[in-house]
This record gives sequence, structure tokens and C-alpha cells, in this order.
Amino acid sequence: MPKTIWLKDEVYQRLDDERRKGETFSQVVARLVRLAGCLKTALDTPEERNYLRNLARHSIKTGGEEL
Repeated sequence: MPKTIWLKDEVYQRLDDERRKGETFSQVVARLVRLAGCLKTALDTPEERNYLRNLARHSIKTGGEEL
């Protein structure tokens, strides 16, 4: 059953930016929720969380350049 949700304009734009050709907003939200679940599962240990934190810091320092 379809539901109506309200989004701030900025959030709507970010979702629209993430949307792939032919993808509905429902599909993009489902894809991003699946991805968030995968990340949560993948980061179950402190070591994995620290690795991701360090990777993010490196990305910020280098402007997102590949390692």
C-alpha cells in the first residue's frame, strides 16, 4: 500500500541525484536502505569501524582521491 512521506527540498534533491535512469523514488530508497543494512553488518567489529573511519579521514584530507 503506497504511503505519502514529506521530505525537505535538500533531501529530495539528494535522492533525485542518487536515482538511476528509470528508477523510481521507491526503488532508490529501497536500494539505499539495503546498502545501509550491508554497511551496518559489515561494520560489526571495532576494527572494521576504525578502518572505515580512517578511510573517510584519508578521503577528506586528499579530496576523495583513490588510495
